[in-house]
Amino acid sequence: MNYVVDAGVAFKWFVKEPLRPQALHLLDADRLLQAPDLILAEMAEIARLKLQRSEIVLAQAQEAIHQAPMFFERLVPVQELHERAFELSLKLQRPLAICLYLACAEVLKATLITADRTLTELQDDSLTFPVLHLSALPAAAA
Repeated sequence: MNYVVDAGVAFKWFVKEPLRPQALHLLDADRLLQAPDLILAEMAEIARLKLQRSEIVLAQAQEAIHQAPMFFERLVPVQELHERAFELSLKLQRPLAICLYLACAEVLKATLITADRTLTELQDDSLTFPVLHLSALPAAAA
């Protein structure tokens, strides 16, 4: 299966929070995980915010930042996605960063897995790929 995941999903691989078992399910075999390379910056920002709020410790943040790239088959350069993401941003009236994930899924003909409910509620005929909320996935086997 071919998936694009967003930073909200990927960060759950490293910390205990709601829907972590579903996020871990994506790491099972036979899953091709991809994302725009922006995900690394977004994960660093999530780590910074969680550190600031004392939700995680520095070692957890560093582990997530260091290990995240290893979980992806491919990190698609934003340079390959930014024009389409801009078009989607204008059409859907969504932030460009979010639309980079949409453009990535479109280009790769993949399913976008997101922790953002507003993305799963998008109703637009121009989206030719599935967008699934993380909660729709089964939990990883224990």
